[in-house]
Amino acid sequence: MDDYDISAGSVASWFNTFSLISFLGSGTFGYVFKAVSGQVDLSAVKIIFIGGLGDTPKDEAEKYRLFREYKLMKGKKHDNIVEILKATHKPFTMVDIHVLLKIPCLQNNYKILDQFQLIYLRAQRGTKIPSLCIEMELCGRANNETDNPALHRIRNRIVKDMYEGLKYLHRHHIMHRDFRPENIMFSLSRTEEEEFAFPVKVGDFGLCRQIHSAATATKTLTPEVGNAIYRAPEANSLNYGFPADWFSFGLVSWEVLQQIMQKDTRSMFYYLVHDLRTSLVKRAAWWFRDLENVIVSLTKSRPQDRIDPFKSEVIFESVEQLHTFSRSNSSREYYVSEMASSGEPVSILTMTYDKITININGNYRPKM
Repeated sequence: MDDYDISAGSVASWFNTFSLISFLGSGTFGYVFKAVSGQVDLSAVKIIFIGGLGDTPKDEAEKYRLFREYKLMKGKKHDNIVEILKATHKPFTMVDIHVLLKIPCLQNNYKILDQFQLIYLRAQRGTKIPSLCIEMELCGRANNETDNPALHRIRNRIVKDMYEGLKYLHRHHIMHRDFRPENIMFSLSRTEEEEFAFPVKVGDFGLCRQIHSAATATKTLTPEVGNAIYRAPEANSLNYGFPADWFSFGLVSWEVLQQIMQKDTRSMFYYLVHDLRTSLVKRAAWWFRDLENVIVSLTKSRPQDRIDPFKSEVIFESVEQLHTFSRSNSSREYYVSEMASSGEPVSILTMTYDKITININGNYRPKM
């Protein structure tokens, strides 16, 4: 386990360097705090207690998995990706957990204090508490349940930034596997007048996996990971790949653009994906051109029916697949979303004895 390439410095020394000034939330992969170093340097610190708090082989495997996944993002920098700044691992001691119990921002959060108290009692008995602490960019979230015409441009920009962030991950052969609104964040606003700022960033890489093969599916991934509402149908089995992320991106884009309320997401997604009620995707005039058809294509229940949003060509193995594609679009002229190109109409079709290829962005080639 010495190849983690992550600092093993004292956890308590982190708490001396940072002041944890507010509690942002908790989830499957730990507790997140807003931290400040000095007067102005704000960041987010995530504290993860790993496995069953022991030294069993299962705990070691879980620890290795977490380190491997976070190590994937080491050195990765992109405007639309939350940057990981620092990481450290060392078993928590009684001193470390006592510091957490005394943090002012937790004193009225009895649920979290009770959880930490249980961990403290285990440490008091001499049990090692494996942990991983991650410092990352501090970001914010905005409310998707308020709408007015002034927010239309903002919603388009959110989709564009999500697209660029996910594209960056996939170009580095990294699957996100938990693409959902809670993991899409605004940049930290530097002014009191604004609640949020651009660019929007993709974050929370606790479930990321690197896929070394160029193939679009693998039989080595853990099934049923990530949020069930946004999970692609094939991700409930072992055999899934990058198209599972495309599926989640399609649902989140629809939710953002059409302002689907959180209470309605499960039923609306089911109607679109399983009941094929594509008329539910109601394009507004301010959406990127033809984006309603892109959303319908990305949320097909079968991964082979989805269009790769990051490629300039769509290749069909049969006329039947071409017909499926055509039925999801308004005409043979396919308009490429303005988030990828100028949106000029094209109708370029080539055929060979075994393949039908449509170039969906004409002469446009995205910058690599």
